[in-house]
Amino acid sequence: MLDSSAVIDEANLLSLETTHLGSAPTNEVALLLKSTDSARASYVSPAFQPEVMQIDGDTTDWYGGNELNPSGYAMPGMMSGDGTDDFLVTYIEGDAIYFGFSNADLTNSDVLIYLSVGSGGSSTGYGGLGGAHELPFSANYVLWADSASSYGLYSYGFLGWGPSSLSTANVDVDFSTDFAEFALPFSRIGGTPDQIDIIAIVQSESSADVEVIHPD
Repeated sequence: MLDSSAVIDEANLLSLETTHLGSAPTNEVALLLKSTDSARASYVSPAFQPEVMQIDGDTTDWYGGNELNPSGYAMPGMMSGDGTDDFLVTYIEGDAIYFGFSNADLTNSDVLIYLSVGSGGSSTGYGGLGGAHELPFSANYVLWADSASSYGLYSYGFLGWGPSSLSTANVDVDFSTDFAEFALPFSRIGGTPDQIDIIAIVQSESSADVEVIHPD
């Protein structure tokens, strides 16, 4: 029995009958729960995890080789964008979280991906690339990149923002096409978190003026 003033933050009650193919499915049915503004993915079935993600600037593994078949997508997929400047996310449990940016040109820009994976952190961003942004949450890590050869993972600690140990170890980036890709092993952020908040910023190299932000 709930009081009429109670607020339910989360209720994992779902009944699903899949008959769109004319009969009961014989294989697992994958499920994605995502907000209508695509800014939050509350649940992603393990079946939507890609088997392999290649960091090569190619979107094929994001769309399963067939963009007309969403069941083959690496989910939750696009979490922000307008069809031109898009931001995609997926993960392989126990392995890594992957990010993709479409229409990415870092010739005169930097990209910063802030992650909140637990307590602590800072709501003031890293200031070493032309200025610090105020963030909508307290971030524990920032993955920044200027080019395929200049990037790093920073963490927030007692002395502020600084390179995490082995800053670029096992972090993979690719800017060979206009689709930029990043792979960040969960081991670099303390393991697979129960929840992760993300904000991604593309900014001017010298002034930190925001060019694109995800989610918008």
